[in-house]
Amino acid sequence: VFNGQKITAEPNGWYVDKSIGRIALGSLRKGENSIEVALPFGRRTNVEWCYLLGSFGVSLKGREKRLTALPERLGFGSITAQGLPFYSGKLSYHLPVTASLDGTLTVHTPQYCAATVLAALEDGRSPVQMSLVPYKAYLPVKKGVHTLTLDLYINRTNGFGPVHMTDRAETWLGAGTWRTKGDKFSYEYTLAEEGLLSAPGCSLTVADAHEE
Repeated sequence: VFNGQKITAEPNGWYVDKSIGRIALGSLRKGENSIEVALPFGRRTNVEWCYLLGSFGVSLKGREKRLTALPERLGFGSITAQGLPFYSGKLSYHLPVTASLDGTLTVHTPQYCAATVLAALEDGRSPVQMSLVPYKAYLPVKKGVHTLTLDLYINRTNGFGPVHMTDRAETWLGAGTWRTKGDKFSYEYTLAEEGLLSAPGCSLTVADAHEE
């Protein structure tokens, strides 16, 4: 039941995995919204998470969450503090780059948290993988203004991980890390950093010259 209206619980597509069906609810309204879910529950039943999907941001302060407008721009730094605390998936940074001459653009991303990073210009060439040492991409570039796109595939940690486990030194994740208690549990969220944590470096190399 969404805002008092009964919803047909028939999946329409899926999220991340085909076992996680999506159910269309309708539009959120400004102010308070309510979702009621009724399901069989017993001693041997495990309740899985429900995900609220849509084009919006989330303001997170401790354990308190509020839906906000989707951030229009992101700065360099963890996205968890920029309105996307639980986002996991593809995230694209579009950066203006000016080349004074034809040459090779070297892009360097030493500080990031993501499963992989791909770099591309708008010239139609295939993206270049740059998530392995030395974390660089070498892109042929023509003189002029270009848009450099860095695609980060954000880890699923904050979307599916044990976000209430306080033991940050834990290196092995299993069923028990989702069922912590005592000092190892917190209602406040313990999220991992994600995104481009610092500005990427760019330099242009031509036949006998080099510029930052």
